[in-house]
This record gives sequence, C-alpha cells and structure tokens, in this order.
Amino acid sequence: MHLRPGGRTISPHERGMERPRSNKGREVLIAFGVAVTVAGCASAPRPYSLRTRTLTAKPVMRLAWIDNYPRAVATITHILEHELAIPPVDASLRFYQSRDGLANALVGAGYDPVAARRVTASVGALAADGKIILNDSVLLRRPWTQRIAVIAHELTHSVQYQLAENRRGTSAQWLREGFSEYMAIRVLERLDVTSVSKARYVRMRHVRNAGRLPPLNALANGDEWLRLNGHLDQVMVYPYAFLAVDLLVQQHGLSKVLDYFRLFAFTDDREWAFREAFGSDVPAFERKLRERIHPSGSRQHAARQND
Repeated sequence: MHLRPGGRTISPHERGMERPRSNKGREVLIAFGVAVTVAGCASAPRPYSLRTRTLTAKPVMRLAWIDNYPRAVATITHILEHELAIPPVDASLRFYQSRDGLANALVGAGYDPVAARRVTASVGALAADGKIILNDSVLLRRPWTQRIAVIAHELTHSVQYQLAENRRGTSAQWLREGFSEYMAIRVLERLDVTSVSKARYVRMRHVRNAGRLPPLNALANGDEWLRLNGHLDQVMVYPYAFLAVDLLVQQHGLSKVLDYFRLFAFTDDREWAFREAFGSDVPAFERKLRERIHPSGSRQHAARQND
C-alpha cells in the first residue's frame, strides 16, 4: 500500500491461489500489496525497526532459510538490486505490534485520524516517502511467502519514490501498484515459489471472469483508485494492474518502466510521461491490453464496429 497525507490511501492488494514449485507441493496463498495480511516475529521489540542500507544480515536464495525479518529484507533487496537491476533500495521498515499502534503512528505523523484507523483496520503494511510501516500483529499469522511478497511490494514503492528524486509525483496509480505486484512476483520467482508465467495465467483467469473492466485512466488517480476499490472486486483490480505492467515489461523492458518513474522528478504530466517512456498514449496501450485479455471478444467487438 502506498499512503499519502490527509487520509489519501492507495490500497494495493491481490490474492490468488498458486502452487509453489517447492515446499512439497503445498498450496500457498500468494498475497501481494498491503491489503494482504502478513507476518512477523512475536518476540520483536515494539516497534521493531530495520533500515535496508545498514543491514548486517546476509541474503539467502532458499525460502526455507528465511526465518526472520533482517534475512528476509536482505534477501529481497539483494534480488531487487543485483538480479533485477533495480536501483539501490534505501528504506526504513517499522513493525508495529498492534493495529492501534500503527494507527497512532500515522496520526502522529500528521495523517487524518479517522482515515488512519479506517485504513489500518484492513491492511497490513503502508509505504510513504521511503518509510514502510507494518502491522506485525496482522503479519504474525502468515507464512513467509506472504511476508516476502508484501515487503517486496512495499520496497518497490520506496524505489518508485527514489526514482522521482523523493518528489511526491502524480504517476499513474495502476502503474505504481502493478509494478509493485510484478516485482513481488519476480522476487518469489527467484525463490522458486512461483513464476511470472504462472502468475500471469492465474491473474488472466481472474480478470477474464470479472466482467467489465474500468479504463486505465480511471485507475490513474489515487483517490479514484481507492473509490473503485470500494465498489469493484479487488481480486480483479490488482491482477488487472499486474497484467498491464507485465505487458509493458514484455513490450519495452524493465528499464523503460523505471524510466517512467524517473520522469516524475520534474513533471506531473502523467500522460506525457507515459508517451515519453513507452512511445504511445494510454488508450492505445489499453487496446492492446484488452485484446490480450479478451482476444476473441475484441475481434467480435471490432467486427460489430465495422458493420
């Protein structure tokens, strides 16, 4: 989840059942973003803090070897930086032991009290300005696959902020959330939990069964994104954002997506930034995305338009 001041919350969430390649075939609930509940250390201090640039823990490349937050964060940042070519991740993580503790921290930082308590009632993690705060009481009951996915998602939000030179910009919300979901999948793929192709298949199925899709431009603004999440099935919205970014990466490569976020260091024009980074406007890209999701339906629609 990406949190903005004044109660403007952006709620990243995605749930999907996928069978990992390891862990003896046991089904694992892969949850991305913050609306997912994730886990923690019961014995951790209250609150428990980490910073990515001062970690002494060493990364590991096996899921079974991850049993604490320092090792999890060290592993995620190593994969992001050294295997996925993401710029160095500079973020602090703070684990609160209760929902009230998390809400009080937000209020103390200047957020609207009502909005802070409403948000923390349903989410496990929030990212704002390079700072990640997590509800450890929510995280506590979940497996490491979910915790890793959530932390990877939030660290990616921090990188987006860094790319814009710590400027609060207006990049499209669907692209922010979709990219964070995508990078969480890539981290889990490296740990042999799932794969991008498997994630794509599961999410395509969800989106195809969801019915009418909102225009991407309707998912670009944080406030509108939040409003639509209150009316649409979240098991459609976040997979839809993932599929959009997955297609952008296939068409243009990961570096172009990073370039998109860099542009917001000096612009608030998201339409211009999209054209500059990807060479087309959002409606043109969206037509390709919908053709991919509903290939036969899009041809039938085109035929009706030409009649």
